[in-house]
Amino acid sequence: MPRLFLALPVPLPVRKSLETVAQGIPETEPVQINNFHLTLKFLGPVPEIEIDTIIESLQPAKGKPFYLEPEGISTLPAHGNPSVIIMNLIRIHPGLFQLRKWINDQLLRRRYEPDTRSFLPHITLARCQKGVTRTGPTQNWVKHNAKKGAPTFQVDRFTLFQSQWSTAGPNYLQLHDFFLK
Repeated sequence: MPRLFLALPVPLPVRKSLETVAQGIPETEPVQINNFHLTLKFLGPVPEIEIDTIIESLQPAKGKPFYLEPEGISTLPAHGNPSVIIMNLIRIHPGLFQLRKWINDQLLRRRYEPDTRSFLPHITLARCQKGVTRTGPTQNWVKHNAKKGAPTFQVDRFTLFQSQWSTAGPNYLQLHDFFLK
């Protein structure tokens, strides 16, 4: 069964900026340039027969385009040893939270569980190698680069992605775009 998630795709100029930042983080594996995104909802393994139903339930997409401003580097989880390095967002447009709620509401009608975890909008820059701690070179890099950012970008769509794993790491295949109007 394909592993699916809904996310905001990141435009190429922003991805290039994020890639430049991610290349310098010690003890990590940077996210590949085509894989940068902002996850809205993880669906998990979904039978292929249900993919069209998911697409139909999210059309037409509700919401107007809005802008997001990536700035600020931190780690997740917030406590304990980090597993990922992330780019946060500042001045988050309310449209992001409205869009996520609408997606959860639409999919709940199709018997998909709503996401009840707290939503921390971010873009993953890199995955930490095993053994990375809060006191090593990775954390020092994060402290010295905490204010870095990337260009502001317009959100005019969200996308249904399929996660495919290979020996080179994950690859995210875009299955369907849902345009905001």
